[in-house]
Amino acid sequence: MDNPRSKQWLYWLLVPLALLLLVPCVVLLNTGELTHQAYWQGQLPLFLAINGWATSLPAGFLYNITLMGDASILLPVAMLALYKCPKTIGALVATLPIGALLSSIGKKLLAMPRPGAVLESTEFHAIGELLTGHSSLPSGHSLTYFAVGIALLVTWRPIWRTGRDKLIGMAAILVLFDMCLSRVAVGAHWPLDLIVGASLGTMAGWAGATIAI
Repeated sequence: MDNPRSKQWLYWLLVPLALLLLVPCVVLLNTGELTHQAYWQGQLPLFLAINGWATSLPAGFLYNITLMGDASILLPVAMLALYKCPKTIGALVATLPIGALLSSIGKKLLAMPRPGAVLESTEFHAIGELLTGHSSLPSGHSLTYFAVGIALLVTWRPIWRTGRDKLIGMAAILVLFDMCLSRVAVGAHWPLDLIVGASLGTMAGWAGATIAI
């Protein structure tokens, strides 16, 4: 009999890997080179567009959304899922160390400057603390959003067999990515940081849920 869980990697591993491979391609197409400067300069127009558009939204709303990317805040909220599916606690406990490891390794190896490190504070809109370090890639908050979200999805619906499954899954992923955009809105990350963080988070969530189930 076909085991749906044996095909999880088709859903949760190949797509994020493909997105990760696309990131350097996008940088090369925009600038023709792979350097720290080329990385952020190629995204500058999009960053400023998203960051500027976000000024129409309440600053408190954006700040609270971006706070949810802190595992110490998001994890207790995610635990509310326990009443629906008790197995989620094991998935979340297994996922978070994997996500933290991927985030730490990526930030240290890539050492990409944040917007606040290369732009004047008057050039963009920052909400909360102005981050000026070289730890932009990947976005740790985006990684956390997707790690927790995908861990819950994989635990509840490992394979999207029905139209309802697909609707729930796509809606959840859309909400997660909207949350990721808050990191550009508050001036903390470049757009591609979100893609890398979300991709790594997806793999971490899938791995954690698979280990726990």
